[in-house]
Amino acid sequence: MKRPSILFIFYVTLFTLYPSPATASTADEAQAAWAQRDQPGQTENAIRLWKQSLKENPNQSALCIDLTKALGRAVRHAKNDSDHKKWADEARAAGDRCVAENPGSAEALAYDAEAIGQWADAHKGPGSLKKVNQAVDLLKKALALNPHYAYAHMLLAEFYRQAPRFISVGDKAKALEQAQAAVQDDPAHVINHVIYARALIDTHHKAEAVQQLRMALSLPAPPDAIPETTADQETARELLRSLGAMETASAKETGSVCSEDKSNRSSCGN
Repeated sequence: MKRPSILFIFYVTLFTLYPSPATASTADEAQAAWAQRDQPGQTENAIRLWKQSLKENPNQSALCIDLTKALGRAVRHAKNDSDHKKWADEARAAGDRCVAENPGSAEALAYDAEAIGQWADAHKGPGSLKKVNQAVDLLKKALALNPHYAYAHMLLAEFYRQAPRFISVGDKAKALEQAQAAVQDDPAHVINHVIYARALIDTHHKAEAVQQLRMALSLPAPPDAIPETTADQETARELLRSLGAMETASAKETGSVCSEDKSNRSSCGN
């Protein structure tokens, strides 16, 4: 029997120690699709690729969080009730897996909480209120791990703001407190200013709400949140219009009220 050559043994050893980068490649493809998530089909493509990556290497727990984020976007952009429930079910399952694999991760806890909230919204009923309580508990755990985690503050604000008061966790004052904390810890993301403005509107602080919305329109989009910033700034414009405080059309086109409201520079962060 012919003995294997030294070169053959070398290559066998090389590929054993350094396997082909199939998993990394799949994850990179998922990330590339996610970067184009505002284009038709790309969110779903990212979801498919992240699922594939997790199958290839189930120990890469960070991919689970990426998958949960993508599924959350699919929930928000679902075209009908059937898709809404389908994506919400998948997001909740992915979020639960993230927490099971990363019980000490504030990020995993927060995205699981968001997924549970989306599931509760898609499956409205008596049982959904219990899930809201579960989501709030997860966010409290996330903030115990990282008190300055703005995303958890923002989500908690929304749960307190939207939930019914007497039969669930609804509390406008707590919503205001958490929304303010989100802005203090992360003033760069528009969503935090929009949520803070909503909480201010709910507690009858119109002038402060207008200030936050104008700030939201003045902010550049962070590289990791360009599609979300575009949508959130449109929400800010709609809220300003509802408050009778929308600036001129030119301000709307530039995405900032600073150039149109020189006398109120302080509200534009100048």
